[in-house]
Amino acid sequence: MKKALGVIVISFMLTGGGVLAGNPGGDRCSDPVSGDTLDFGTIGSGTATISYQATTISNHWLMILFCAGGSPILLNELDSAWSYTFAADSGAYLFISANGESYSYGEDPIEATVRLLINGSEVASDSGIPGKVEGYLRFDGQGNPYLSDTSPTPPPPSPTPIPTPTTFSPIIDSGDYNGDSISDIAVFRPSSGLWVIRDITRAYFGANGDVPAPADYDGDGSTEIALFRASSGLWAVRGITRAYFGSSGDTAIPGDYDGSGTCGSAIFRPASGLWAIRGVTRAYFGSSSDRPVPVYASGRSMGKDIAIFRPGSGLWAVRGLSRTYFGASSDTPVAGNYTDYEGNLDIGIFRASSGLWAIKGITRTYFGVSNDKPVPGNYNGFIPDNIGIFRASSGLWAIKGNTRVYFGASGDIPVAGLAINPSTVLSQ
Repeated sequence: MKKALGVIVISFMLTGGGVLAGNPGGDRCSDPVSGDTLDFGTIGSGTATISYQATTISNHWLMILFCAGGSPILLNELDSAWSYTFAADSGAYLFISANGESYSYGEDPIEATVRLLINGSEVASDSGIPGKVEGYLRFDGQGNPYLSDTSPTPPPPSPTPIPTPTTFSPIIDSGDYNGDSISDIAVFRPSSGLWVIRDITRAYFGANGDVPAPADYDGDGSTEIALFRASSGLWAVRGITRAYFGSSGDTAIPGDYDGSGTCGSAIFRPASGLWAIRGVTRAYFGSSSDRPVPVYASGRSMGKDIAIFRPGSGLWAVRGLSRTYFGASSDTPVAGNYTDYEGNLDIGIFRASSGLWAIKGITRTYFGVSNDKPVPGNYNGFIPDNIGIFRASSGLWAIKGNTRVYFGASGDIPVAGLAINPSTVLSQ
């Protein structure tokens, strides 16, 4: 990494007598031999100020040409101090010439000396008719300035950084993969399409880029492995069905929206606020900045309700039922049943920056740290729902008051959720 340069002061100090003049020509932003445009490269970061001081008598001419970022700048008839500031990372080619040929008074040429000082130290000098200094301004790895005779080799392009795997929390209708009314610890590994349900099964289904969408698609009381492939709109339920519904940019929101006991494919389209429930309904509710949070607000038998969380204002809106404000822009919504009452729905948030879980009107507790993913569920087989987190960096699952276990790895997506029917099946 190149050292930051801050402000670099460059002084051109001239010594000698007579009339100083010179004309380096107007093509110093091109290679003097080939005519190709000079590659200035990168000389560092920050700014550089070029300043000139003449130690000769007044009314003498000095011509300086320097190129900054490929654009020539010609300065002549300099009888007083001047300065020019340019971005150091644009590169610069300097040409300073002074001779004794008289353009005004017919005087005989005399020798002139040009000295180039940077930060008070001389880096180049020349005496003659004319006296001339030129070169590419460069900085070494320690930030020390120097002049280079040749066009520098452009630095190799920086390698494209490999993104660090990140996990997200898909919208999961249920996470009971064996039908025992207990939420199961489970992960989906996008890099290989692997699904691992702890103590139950391992299967390969899907590919990188697919969104896991597990739910009970056949009404047998167990959660099926399923995915949504936004690039083509494919919904694939392992061993059951394949269908196309939705498109790129849609969010998968599977659920039992008609109360039939069987989940179906559904999408939320942020661009328009469209909710499309396959074979059931279409409605517009919400906007592009809203997060879909479909909930069983009236119990499973009444079907899943369309609902949104608006991070900008903390608005929770359940279509046709309620509106309330709770939470802030960086919060993750974690609705569930956090009481002992069957059929109850509570809204809540997880604030990763502090590990705060806040369930409106019920409790506030701290559990988890930044980058943890909230995974509330029925891990002990009854209500209320358990607070839980998945820490992808270590594979930790921590269920508050219940268990801690390591299952999964960095890059895995947690696919745990509430048991099939916590409102009517589970009891204490």
